[in-house]
Amino acid sequence: RMCANDRILCHEEFCRFAKDYPAKMERSNILGRLHDSYAHLDPETVFEEARREEVCPFEVQLEVAQRADAIVADYNYVFEPAAALRHLTGEDLREAILLIDEAHNLPDRARQIFSPEILEADLANLRNRLLLQLGELFQDLASSVEELLEILAQKAEELPEDAANAIVEVEPPSEAVFTLRVAWEEKLMRYLAWKRETRIALVDDPVLEFHFSLQRFAAVLANFGPDFTCVVERRPSGLRLAIVCLDPARA
Repeated sequence: RMCANDRILCHEEFCRFAKDYPAKMERSNILGRLHDSYAHLDPETVFEEARREEVCPFEVQLEVAQRADAIVADYNYVFEPAAALRHLTGEDLREAILLIDEAHNLPDRARQIFSPEILEADLANLRNRLLLQLGELFQDLASSVEELLEILAQKAEELPEDAANAIVEVEPPSEAVFTLRVAWEEKLMRYLAWKRETRIALVDDPVLEFHFSLQRFAAVLANFGPDFTCVVERRPSGLRLAIVCLDPARA
């Protein structure tokens, strides 16, 4: 655990470790001190040094990683689109050497990483929660969730009507999802501004969870090719739209 805030809220209005982060980093010279004082850095060392300077330990660790000659980390810090270290993506990755322990587990893990799903039950629950709130902002947020539900329903039209449980391959709804994501970004900014003004902090914010799910789904859609398929499924719990990575080699 690399969060020093007991509420795990990454916003300067709620976390003193995020507040004035750039200024405190420059004033403390923590990166230079860590480099000069330790032959290698483990999470506990970074955590204690960062907490002492009242800066975010997780962000410090990310910055330290960019200066490191070697990094020991989980697969997802290289292969997960939403979690990959900034300097281990795209062309910069060509300058790195990856030594992968337990490499025989990587194909299955990579298939999981690149196989996001959208569940009707989760979307319906979020839409209903948003509609209980007063104000145009929450109506707009709910409308985006409703749009994704409609995308899911349109793809479900290809399912056989007489089967309680069924799954079929469908064309990925790329353009619809990309268009939705662009419109969603502006609404999310308004929501974050509202949170800041009202100083309302939710540890498990369902709106942010929706945002990250949408971003991940769109990121994998952008990489869609013959090594992927898209399926829609009808379950007793509701509809499911999923991108399935068949061969993770290219990704």
